[in-house]
Amino acid sequence: NNILFLFDEPESFLHPNFISIFSEIVCYFTNRLYCIAITATHSIYLVKNSLQENIVVFRKNDEKIELEKPSFNTFGANLNSLSYFIFGFESPLEHEESVIKKIVEIERYTQKSFIELIDKYGKILSSETIDRIYMKLQNEKS
Repeated sequence: NNILFLFDEPESFLHPNFISIFSEIVCYFTNRLYCIAITATHSIYLVKNSLQENIVVFRKNDEKIELEKPSFNTFGANLNSLSYFIFGFESPLEHEESVIKKIVEIERYTQKSFIELIDKYGKILSSETIDRIYMKLQNEKS
């Protein structure tokens, strides 16, 4: 009964599809063997698959380590909320939205066609992102 599993960033070695399976396996064994598992991670997906009561974030402030527990339910939580709580910055989705918003502001009065937007941004943005920009620009016209 005195079993402790330590996992150090298991997501580094797992295909993204297996992160939730890893969580299920850890839960299965900790519940059946009455043992403890500690996972150090930078994956918001592992946190999203864990109950609030099982999450503790370690923060280093100056020379002190502080522990912080989430004030919201983490299981199935919004990735943006988890990212902000754990890392203190916007998630990739929020960053993408802010980039799209800036480009829409720049292109608002240029009347560029979809092809012209691809020519201008195609080397740095996916065609799906350019399509979203184009649709936002079209919606502003109507």
